[in-house]
Formats: sequence, C-alpha cells, structure tokens
Amino acid sequence: MSPSITCPHCGQQHPVGARFCPITGKTLPAAVRRGGRPILPFALAGILGLFLLSAGLWLVLVGQLPVGRLQPEPATPVPVAAVSTRSPAPQATDTARPQATLTSRPSEPPFLSATPFPSQTSLPTATEADRLVCPDAPLTRLRVGDRAYVSLEPPDPNRVRDQPSTSARVLGQIVPGEEVMILDGPACANSWVWWQVRSESQTTLIGWTAEGDRQNYWLVPLTSGSTPVIAALPRVYDFFICQQLCLENGSNATGSVPGGTTILHAHWNYENMPIGSHYVRAWTMDGQEWVRYDCTWPGPTTGADDITLREPGGLRSGIWEVTISVDGVVLLRDGVVVEGSWSYWSPAGVFNTCYDES
Repeated sequence: MSPSITCPHCGQQHPVGARFCPITGKTLPAAVRRGGRPILPFALAGILGLFLLSAGLWLVLVGQLPVGRLQPEPATPVPVAAVSTRSPAPQATDTARPQATLTSRPSEPPFLSATPFPSQTSLPTATEADRLVCPDAPLTRLRVGDRAYVSLEPPDPNRVRDQPSTSARVLGQIVPGEEVMILDGPACANSWVWWQVRSESQTTLIGWTAEGDRQNYWLVPLTSGSTPVIAALPRVYDFFICQQLCLENGSNATGSVPGGTTILHAHWNYENMPIGSHYVRAWTMDGQEWVRYDCTWPGPTTGADDITLREPGGLRSGIWEVTISVDGVVLLRDGVVVEGSWSYWSPAGVFNTCYDES
C-alpha cells in the first residue's frame, strides 16, 4: 500500500505529495504534504523552555537560588515587622536617628528592625517645699487635704481668723503642737501664704491662719514619723476686743476703734493653765509697753477672762497689742487698731499681780 496522509480539511486519506484536498479543493500544509506533524506545538514548547532557563539563570545571578539549582525554592514567609526591644537611645542628641533596615538572609525570613522613639516622660514635679504660690511670700509646703501642726519652734500660737488677712476678726488660736486639717487655700495676703484650717482638738474652730514668714514656718506638714508629742498644753482662744462688754459669741467684736477711746473691753478663754506657772500679760502700742502684769498663776487651770482697758486721757492712736505667755511660751498675741492721730501717752507700768484695773 502506497503511503498516505490524513487531510486536515476532510479527514480522508490522500496520497503523500498531494498539494490539494480532492474533496474540498483546499491547499494542504507543507508538513502534511511531507507526511510530518505540525511544527507549532514544538516551537511553542521550545520558546517556553528557553524562557524558563533564562529565568533560572537570572535568579542565580541575583542570589535567590543556589548555583546549579534551577527549580524554585519553597515559598519564603511574608516579611513581618518586628520592633526592637533594646533600651531607647537618649533623646535630644545631634546624632542621626536609626533608620529601618531590611535583612534578607537565605537561612532566616526577612524582618524589619526599627528602633522605637523613647517614650516622653513628664518633667519632675516640684516637691511640696518647692512650690511658690504667692510671689512675695515664702514657699509653701502644704496642700489642701494635708494635716499639719503648729511649730514648736518658736513656741508661739497661731491666730485663726475669719478671713485670710491680719485685719480680719480673730476666731481663736492654735497652740504649738496642735494639729490641724488644711481645708482650703492657699490665699495670698500680708506677704504670707494663708490656709483655711480646722483644729483637730477644737473641732468647732475653723478659720484662716498663716503658714509662716521668711524666718520660720509656723505650720509643719504632718507626715509619718513627724507626729509631735502633745501633752495637755495650755492655750488661750476666742479672743475678742469690743467697745462694750463682749458678747459670748463675739458678735460685737471689732478690729478698730476711734482715736481717743477711753475704754476697751477684751475677752478670751483659756485652758490647761498650770497653777504656779509664770504668767505674763502685756499691752503695747506700736511696740512700746503700756502696762505689764507679771505673776505666778494662781488658778484655775481653765476659765475665761473679761478685762477692761481704761485710759482717761484717751488711748493713743496706733496698733495696740496684748501678749499672754506662760513659762515663756506665747499663748496669745492679738490686738486692735486705734485710728486717728490721738497723741496722748501715759504708760501704766508693771504690776506683780495677775489682775488689776488696767
């Protein structure tokens, strides 16, 4: 049997070398006329092989595949950003800030290494002793809510007033070692820092008192280990000056009287006054002593005093102040302003008794 070829047009067998299909009349491809297979699939396979070979060579050149291995490696894990845990570098320097770097080794997955910025911290807060709240006053060591006590050095009491001012009405006194609670403040007056306090022993005594001057702190913060040893200390409180007899609640008390006033009334309460102690009560005008009572205290230990201050020629204009001390400890220092320009002055002198006409 003579060789034949399969016609791509009609599917019938035709003699090798035929140029046309006798059934359809269409031209036969040259490869079919020669009895071979179509070359297109082989050509495409060759082109694809060359492409894959070139790609493999390129990967070898860039270092992604080991030399001599044309097959692809297992898939590399997706890079994950990892933040360095090293201690932050100090801030505010002139050196360049570290940049993120890309590490890509064949033996480990690539990762991002970034140095974090140091976290911002607040500036150190001032200590209680460093706070300046009043421009012309000493630094304060107290805050609202603190507990404090009246300083033992100097051993003087603090006046408690109804307003933060030396001209405000005196409500009472807190004595050295007496504890107080800081309720309100600070307020600035008379070049002092003022706090509203409540006495821990005189629970009804609430008012304003000064923390101290530029020489001494009169209120001391009460911290652990600083609680003073407090005995039943003598004290004088509820001091009032009035132009008539002082009412028990001090509602008619005054802080100033006209110049030439001939009679003043003073009232105060006292307690824990040791019998046999050295008692001194003195009145001064602008620092000049007018009368002084210097005696041994006869008792009682607790009570109230109502004193009448008389000057027939009229009290001289100025600041009149009374000071009461027991065994050298000042328990009261308070006074009244005599207004005007009255100039009469006749000191009464010193009395070695605790009470007399004064």
